[in-house]
Amino acid sequence: AQTDVTDPSEVAALNIIFSRWGLQASAAWNISGEPCSGAAIDGTDIDSDPELKPAIKCDCSYNASTVCHITRL
Repeated sequence: AQTDVTDPSEVAALNIIFSRWGLQASAAWNISGEPCSGAAIDGTDIDSDPELKPAIKCDCSYNASTVCHITRL
């Protein structure tokens, strides 16, 4: 089971950005409401798959690998 959590301030900022753009997170990476999951943390190339747009990538190595930070949008 995934225990990593995305930094709450980054989730809030991401939600504001998407709201202003009129977009929703892709289900391919926003699994169960956790943005840093699925394609956001696996080896998926977000630049080559239009189904993932908008897309993010995360680094979940912070705080003993329990906190994720969004590194690409």
